[in-house]
Amino acid sequence: MLVVGLTGGVASGKSTVARLFAEHQVPILDADLIARELVTPGQPALDELVELFGPDILDEHGALNRRALRRRVFTDAQARARLEAILHPRIRRVMLERLQTLDAPYALLVIPLLVDIAAWEMVDRILVVDTDEATQLERLMARDGIDAALARAMLDSQVGRADRLAAADDVIDNRGDLAALRRQVDALHRRYLALARREAPPGDTVYEHPLNERMRTFLRIEQLLTRVRHHARGEHPDDAHAAIVALWELSQLLGRGDPKGEIIKELERQQQALRRHAERPEVDQARLAALLGEQTRLIRSLHDGREALDARLQNDGLFTTVRQRLSMPGGSCDFDLPLYAWWRRQPPNERIRRIGQWLEPLRCAEAAVRLCLDTLRRSGDLERRVAHGGYHQEALDNDRDVQLLRVAVAAEHAAFPNISAGRQRLNLRFFVWSEDECRAVPAGGDLPFQLALCAL
Repeated sequence: MLVVGLTGGVASGKSTVARLFAEHQVPILDADLIARELVTPGQPALDELVELFGPDILDEHGALNRRALRRRVFTDAQARARLEAILHPRIRRVMLERLQTLDAPYALLVIPLLVDIAAWEMVDRILVVDTDEATQLERLMARDGIDAALARAMLDSQVGRADRLAAADDVIDNRGDLAALRRQVDALHRRYLALARREAPPGDTVYEHPLNERMRTFLRIEQLLTRVRHHARGEHPDDAHAAIVALWELSQLLGRGDPKGEIIKELERQQQALRRHAERPEVDQARLAALLGEQTRLIRSLHDGREALDARLQNDGLFTTVRQRLSMPGGSCDFDLPLYAWWRRQPPNERIRRIGQWLEPLRCAEAAVRLCLDTLRRSGDLERRVAHGGYHQEALDNDRDVQLLRVAVAAEHAAFPNISAGRQRLNLRFFVWSEDECRAVPAGGDLPFQLALCAL
């Protein structure tokens, strides 16, 4: 399931956007609503808040007086940090537990401080609701009945607008009317459904095969970051180790050649190819313009980035210490690295925060890689084929620069392809697992599958 993190500054319109997604039957997990559940009378979190801030934060019925607490924490950075230390780990735990129970193509996690706390690993994509600060202040004062000074303090307590936009995979501009907002949500809903289908097609497994070194690197970056994100969410110390191993592989991959330069070149190549479709009547020009604009934004951000993609991995003492031992079989055991053993047993929220810091210079590059792969995947439709006797051979069109093959196999066939391809021809031979021989053996009979030739 695709997990989208919805965030934005205070009073930017997150709740309205979430409601519009909910109209599409998208499951919504809202951090603010979960926080309200956690501080109802009788809950341990409320008891801890009263012990920390005193009984003045309660109303006459013993419930939390949110306005009183807000005035305390938004004018005192240390008090706000203590509040977050009590609530954030609990919110994260509840969100992940509820996420496991959902059955949908994608879900929306509404996390106002997603960028502030660098909780990248909870989500696959970040969707930012954006508006100007003047509008935020006006809405905030009207919504909460507060004065301009407190409203300004609340805005200043959060990460800046530019930082949120830099972290975004997708942006909703909430400076227009509700109709404009709905159009943007509808378009993103279609996009997320398409992304989700590509990640887990119903009943099918999709095997991808790159036809050049650049696509091979991009697919490896995507898969390694997916592993990091998945394991970083886990509660067990061994989940933390699995995330570190994936980060180690990623650091080795990023140390080869010039990955940032390759990403920029591919964005520019795809832009040039897509511009050839401008003004063609069968092409959705609005979507094309939005895609070209996003590519331009990412190219500019990558050029402006001053840190190497793996800079924080290479300069972090903990990661460097662990990395030096990972090439040795069993070299990261607890008796070898007591510091690492201690870190793996820290609360999951702390581990996620640290991993998020390591990956921060990669945020723009990750978004660019995903956009390049997503655009390329969209360029080829899956078409029905049959592998006679478990084998299929096909000539490739010399006029098309095919860069990626996608082979979809229904689960009922229990088969997987061995793919061999060059610029002129592809060969597929399907195999199945033999329990008797304890090895893969060629599939017999005719086997239907779907094939996409992706080229721009």
